[in-house]
Amino acid sequence: MTLDELPHRARAVVVSVDGSGPDRSRVMDLGLLPGAEVTAHLHSPLGDPTAYLVRGCLIALRRSQARLIQVRAT
Repeated sequence: MTLDELPHRARAVVVSVDGSGPDRSRVMDLGLLPGAEVTAHLHSPLGDPTAYLVRGCLIALRRSQARLIQVRAT
């Protein structure tokens, strides 16, 4: 599944990061690398963006960015 499909408060492990360009670079710079644990932490009222807990930091990603990240639920 992709990160944008991860249910609220669910945990997953990053499997891969797809895409290219600045969006891919940004998510990788934020620590979303293969093997990293991620938790869907907070959703905005309209559902976009979503805040994720990654390596002890809370980061916000738009749905289009979260779709680039393949995850496996834990």
